[in-house]
Amino acid sequence: MKYDCTKLKTFVKDVMKTTGLSEEDASIFADSLVFANMRGVNSHGVTRVGVYRKRLVCDQVDPHAKLKVVEDRPALMLIDGCNGMGAPLAFHAMELCVERAKTTGACFAAIRGGNHFGCAGYFTKYAAEQGMIGVSMADANAVVLPTGAKQPMLGTNPLSISVPAYGKEPFLLDMATSVVASGRIRLAAKEGRSIPEGWGMTVNGEATTDPSQVKHLMPFGGYKGYGIGMAIDLLSATLSGACDSRHMGSFWKPGDGNIQGTGFFLGVINPAVITDPVEFQKRVAAYIDEIKNAEKADGVEEIFVAGEIEQRKYEKALEEGIAISDVVINELRSIGEETGVPFPFD
Repeated sequence: MKYDCTKLKTFVKDVMKTTGLSEEDASIFADSLVFANMRGVNSHGVTRVGVYRKRLVCDQVDPHAKLKVVEDRPALMLIDGCNGMGAPLAFHAMELCVERAKTTGACFAAIRGGNHFGCAGYFTKYAAEQGMIGVSMADANAVVLPTGAKQPMLGTNPLSISVPAYGKEPFLLDMATSVVASGRIRLAAKEGRSIPEGWGMTVNGEATTDPSQVKHLMPFGGYKGYGIGMAIDLLSATLSGACDSRHMGSFWKPGDGNIQGTGFFLGVINPAVITDPVEFQKRVAAYIDEIKNAEKADGVEEIFVAGEIEQRKYEKALEEGIAISDVVINELRSIGEETGVPFPFD
C-alpha cells in the first residue's frame, strides 16, 4: 500500500514535537526522513522514527540543543552540535555555509557533538538548490572491516556530493563507503527478508544471506572503499574532535545511556565567485548529457547518472505516495498511540 507523503511528514513532525523538538527542527527531521523514503532509500526513512524518538526520551539526545560556532574563519568553521539531533544540526550548519560562501566562494564546517544525521544527500541537495556544489559526510559506528582485518574499525561513513545542472535535477551522489548501508540490513531483518550474498559477514567471518546474522560489513571496492571510509573518519571526527567510528556510542542502543558524539564534515563551493553560474550549470548539464548518450552495452536501455533513479522515484512518490511495509506502518501506528498523535491512515 502507498501512503501520502505530506500526511506522513506531518505525522512524524508531530510525533517528534512530543519529545521537545521545536517546530522547525521537527519539520526538518520529518522532511529528511520522508525525503529518503520518497527516493527509495527506505533504510534511512520512517523505519527509524522509533529509535530516534527513544534516544530523545531517554535523554541520550538533547531536543533543545542549538549549534555553537566554536571557531570561525571566513571559509572554515568548527561547530559543536551540543548533542542535538543530527538532521537539524547538519541542515542549519549547511545553511551557515551557504550564506558564508556567497562572499567567500567556499565554506566548510567540521562538526562535533552530533548524532546520526540520516540521508547525507538531503543536505547537499539543499546546497545545489542554492546554485552551489554541496559536500557532506559523517562517521558512523564501527561495523566495517578494513582490508586485511577481522576487527571492524570503520563505520559505513556516508558521502554525498551534489552539483547543480541547468534545466536538470542536480547530479547527486549519496553513498555509503561499505558495500551496503547497515540500515538496509536492519530493515531486511525487520521485514523478514533475506539479503544478497556479499552484503555482510557473520561474527566468524562467513558470508550470509540472513540479515539477523550479519555482524560485519565489507568496504565497497575493497581497499579503495576502505581508504575513502578512513578519510571520511579523519575529516569528520579527527578534525572536529568528535568521536571516531570506534569510540562513538551506538545509535541502535537507546536506553543504555550512551552519547553518540558523531562528527560531520560538510560545506559548499560557490561557482559564482569564479565563473558565470549559468554557464557553469550549462557545462554540467552538457556533461551529464554526454555521459547519458554514451554507446550502451548490450541489453542496456538507459545510462543513469548518480541520483537520477532516486529522483524519478521521488517524483513518482509525489503523485502516488510512498510504499511502506506493513511492519513499519504498524510500528508507526504504535508510536502514534504512545504519543497521542493520531495516525493519519486509520
